[in-house]
Amino acid sequence: MAAVLDALAERHPAVGRRVRDETGMVRRHVNVFVGSDNARDLAGVDTVVPEGVEVAVLPAVSGG
Repeated sequence: MAAVLDALAERHPAVGRRVRDETGMVRRHVNVFVGSDNARDLAGVDTVVPEGVEVAVLPAVSGG
């Protein structure tokens, strides 16, 4: 998954900075799904993305 996030940051630097922190970890207010699985429940940025599987980057939503 790190390679996917690297490509995203290369094409859209402002988005890349909002998705990952200075250490390369996904920010806690961002959810990344590999297929239907949250990457946090898998191997985080080390999650393998099989060919053809969609990666979705979603900001956490809260309200009150």
